[in-house]
Amino acid sequence: MPAETRHFYRSPTGLMMLRFDGKTLVGVDFDDGNPSAPPCPELPDGAHRRWLDDYFAGRDPGALPPHRMGGSAFQQ
Repeated sequence: MPAETRHFYRSPTGLMMLRFDGKTLVGVDFDDGNPSAPPCPELPDGAHRRWLDDYFAGRDPGALPPHRMGGSAFQQ
């Protein structure tokens, strides 16, 4: 299993932290302003970034890019 990587994305609702296991999105968190959080790079251009850009621009982003979310049905 690939090591988890993290990237940030600046959304209109705040800074989002996206966690990936290889090319698969495995988690999304909103930045809580924790100064001890390790720094991470901005989300590079690709399917996930284009999906988020389209979504927040009010355009139909199409099908979700590769993702695997855990948690309860409510959390998902």
